[in-house]
Amino acid sequence: MFPIAVHLTRGNPIALAPTVLASLYNDLRLFKETIVGLTKITTEGAKVPLKVEVNVQSPLYLVQVWVWERFKNLQPKPKFINNGDHVLMRWHLVKPLTVESVRLALDSAADGFIWRPYVQYADKCGMFYPKDGTLVPLKKDLDIGLKKKKKKDLDKKILSFVMSLRVSELVGFESIEQYLPH
Repeated sequence: MFPIAVHLTRGNPIALAPTVLASLYNDLRLFKETIVGLTKITTEGAKVPLKVEVNVQSPLYLVQVWVWERFKNLQPKPKFINNGDHVLMRWHLVKPLTVESVRLALDSAADGFIWRPYVQYADKCGMFYPKDGTLVPLKKDLDIGLKKKKKKDLDKKILSFVMSLRVSELVGFESIEQYLPH
């Protein structure tokens, strides 16, 4: 952590999102393995309910917000936010809905899934959420474009965004996770 703190205090940009995403993937895999293990135990005649302790360290509230932003039928009433507030503020201290069967709710939500929920904030981040579809070149084409334009004409924010859409490995503090955005 100290090398990261030193770089940040010197003003060097560091991409922390891949590390956070790697920790989320790692904890979600831990949840899955625990649930599968419980299924095996309960089918072998163990008493139900079982007490299970799972230690997670990632910010799982980001997964909760991801679900609320995209699945209307699981979405509680969001708070109104002021212009300039971060969109996460919409979900700060909201009361979640009571859902009997999350699996059933997710299965029935296929038609109501919102693919690009942040388009509604296009005035704040329009370059990332254009009204029309955008053709994104392959990495090889980006490298050629960078050489031709000598990097100064290409917007670094767009390049960073496009690079985050490719298959890669996410290096976390305790694990390396596959990132498969497709």
